[in-house]
Amino acid sequence: MSRWNSEREPKKFFEQIINARQSAKALIDKRKMIGEFITDQLAKYKIICDFVDDNRDNWSFLPESCTDIVKSLKSIIDEPWPIDKMVPYNKMMRELNAQLEEVKKTKVLEIERVYNDIFDQLEKFAASKDVDRDSFARRDVSIMQKKEFF
Repeated sequence: MSRWNSEREPKKFFEQIINARQSAKALIDKRKMIGEFITDQLAKYKIICDFVDDNRDNWSFLPESCTDIVKSLKSIIDEPWPIDKMVPYNKMMRELNAQLEEVKKTKVLEIERVYNDIFDQLEKFAASKDVDRDSFARRDVSIMQKKEFF
């Protein structure tokens, strides 16, 4: 295109345009694809990139079977042309989000179990020392507060 701007002779100018019609068509098609991506998929692209960034500390909690999917999804950040890969990226994000929710559910149950064990020990110890039950935190409130954090 820059060559076209510098050409002053009409015949040469039109010959250059005619000779470059394939590359010009490809360039116009690419511009249309970028425009469609911006209007149709840019918001989803940003959501996926944010998902990747927001969960950078959580990937290690996923099962090893998710390693390749995580790696593939992370590649969206450096992908020079994500336009034709948005459907697979979106599918990977949904799959990993479901896996993260399962891990979260498991971890919350594990934390609840540990807190119950600790409160069992605490109540047993308090009873052995004749400490009034109202002198320390309530089990249900403490556990509920920890679960709300997640």
